[in-house]
Amino acid sequence: PDGNLPPPPQTRKPSRDGIKEKEDAVKADMDVLDKQIKVVSDKLKSLQQASSGQNDGLSETRSKLKELKGKRESLISQRAAIYGARDAARESRDAKMSEMKDLKSQTKFKDVGSIDAEIKKKETLQNTTSMTLAKEKEVLKEIDDLKKQRKVLAQHMSVASDLDGGKAATADHGASIKQINEELTGIKGEMDKLQAELNKFYDKKNDSQVPKLRKEIDELRDKKRAKSEEIQKLWDGFKDANKVWKDNQVEWDKYKKVRAVKDKAEYEARKEAAKKAREEEMAKKTPYEEEMALCDYLVNYLTTTFLAEKKEEEAAKPEVALPSEFEGMKLNKKSSGDYLGATGKKGPKKKGGAKNKAGTKRGKIVIFPETMESFGLLKMEPPSTVEQVSACVEALKTKKTEFSSMPRGQVLSIAEMNYKYEMEADERRPRRDDAKPKGNKGGDKGKKLDIASTELFPSLGGAKPAAAAGAAETKE
Repeated sequence: PDGNLPPPPQTRKPSRDGIKEKEDAVKADMDVLDKQIKVVSDKLKSLQQASSGQNDGLSETRSKLKELKGKRESLISQRAAIYGARDAARESRDAKMSEMKDLKSQTKFKDVGSIDAEIKKKETLQNTTSMTLAKEKEVLKEIDDLKKQRKVLAQHMSVASDLDGGKAATADHGASIKQINEELTGIKGEMDKLQAELNKFYDKKNDSQVPKLRKEIDELRDKKRAKSEEIQKLWDGFKDANKVWKDNQVEWDKYKKVRAVKDKAEYEARKEAAKKAREEEMAKKTPYEEEMALCDYLVNYLTTTFLAEKKEEEAAKPEVALPSEFEGMKLNKKSSGDYLGATGKKGPKKKGGAKNKAGTKRGKIVIFPETMESFGLLKMEPPSTVEQVSACVEALKTKKTEFSSMPRGQVLSIAEMNYKYEMEADERRPRRDDAKPKGNKGGDKGKKLDIASTELFPSLGGAKPAAAAGAAETKE
């Protein structure tokens, strides 16, 4: 629609109500399944209660089997703890053996006594023999190294002692594990005997309806679970479709923003062109043409309606040439007492005969709102009595003369008012054909008025100035 700006595809908003309807239908099926499950469960419960008396002989067997299972679990836990201690002892022994190898590699002596004898020999040599200072330092250094080796060897012997203790602990662990395994073997044999007794009863019990009923319940529950998953899939599909729709709305928002900028630019261009054309048209028109025509029309209206004594004189004169806005209007030749102005409509009957003049009541002129607005456009007051009509007619003629010589732009003309209202109405008009108005809150304000409308101005014989609606705004 916008040339190089194609709109994004239209995505329909997913219906939440449609999903709710489908969900309600699935839930109805689930309610049926619940009722079926209850029927089968009640039947199963009844059978189980009927056969409960047959289980009395097996209660002691089940109790013994349960006790043996508890003892077996306890022994298995103890064995696991012993396995853990044995593994830890092995790891410790391996670490100590590695340590002992490292210590053994640091000295050539095999026991502490050999090192003590060597240290004593070196000390005696140092104390009883005369030697140079360098030689004495060398001997002292050898004695110090021997003492360090003695500490290492003492540590080596301690590690060896610990290894001997670790071997004993490992042997104890093996014995404990062996004893527990023997107990577990005995417990398994007893449990097998007790389980065989229970299996004989279960074989008899399997011939009843209980297994079939339980299977039927499981199948019904599987169907109910499938229905629940079906509901979840419905809403998952709705969420996915709703996300697609929201993404599409974001695309449309972006498109509308770009389109609005383009429309605004086009509208401003059209508005500027229309304004220029209107100004050119206004420049070609005679200034205050509508005002002068209105003066002529009001003079004609007052003369033919209220100055009855001058009918013949006025009839002999040529009719006033009215502009195109009043073309087609004719003065009513019938009695003005029975008709309103020149509209051709009969007025209300007067009591007591035709005592009042046309359009008067007790000597005062009946002024219609449309007449008052017409005088208001000329910034004049309408006559209130018949005696004031002649002066008003002369004032209107003078006003027309003033308008004929008045420079353009001295006062706001009717044509300029109409142009102003056209611009205001155009500002309120939707910019696109597909835009829907949100309501006509402003009524007909600013609308260009048709001064030839017989519906709006019946009292004037079918004429009202085009800018009547704006009289209140321009009135001083």
